[in-house]
Amino acid sequence: MEKIFIYLHNDMTDPSLIERYMGFYHKFFASSLDPSYSYVLDLYIDNFLAGQAIIYYIRGGLRGVGVVYYVVVDERFRRRGLGKILVSSAEQIFEDLNLDFSIATASIDNVVSHRMFKSLSYDEEDLERISRICSHQIQEMILKLSCGYEDDLLFYKDLRRPAYENNIKSLCETINQLDKDVVERHWLRSCYRPWRSYRSLIRL
Repeated sequence: MEKIFIYLHNDMTDPSLIERYMGFYHKFFASSLDPSYSYVLDLYIDNFLAGQAIIYYIRGGLRGVGVVYYVVVDERFRRRGLGKILVSSAEQIFEDLNLDFSIATASIDNVVSHRMFKSLSYDEEDLERISRICSHQIQEMILKLSCGYEDDLLFYKDLRRPAYENNIKSLCETINQLDKDVVERHWLRSCYRPWRSYRSLIRL
């Protein structure tokens, strides 16, 4: 019988499955995260690394949001629910940290991510609509918090209430209560500066 276990650590230097299946660009961003608030979840089947997730969280005062940044499963082990196991494990970590929401972003054509998050009771919202539902400031904070500038959809789940009570305005209220300086520092370190560095690398 196969043995499945998850090894949790914060060594961001070698997200091997992210690089193998998503490329150097995404590995570059994953490895730029601050290990003081980020984790790698390595899912093993027996002694084989079959899946990997990169997650982090932002806290401000009494509020906090967890971000499922990357989830990838080795192609030999897909369609076995391993992505769901990784996301559910991430949620448990977020709950242990007393965070309010778990969020993720994805492109509109990423059907696999869409199905996975919907099956785990996440609601979705078009990132462009958030400025109309809440405010442009909140939309910008969500983009900075998630580094989701290249994505179209936001998936979100309220960790404090049953899944059927997910509410985008409640998420916006939580985002609004985060420490803006903390969000800005995260964006500079993990989104903007890596983007600038990557652009410099590809021009060499």
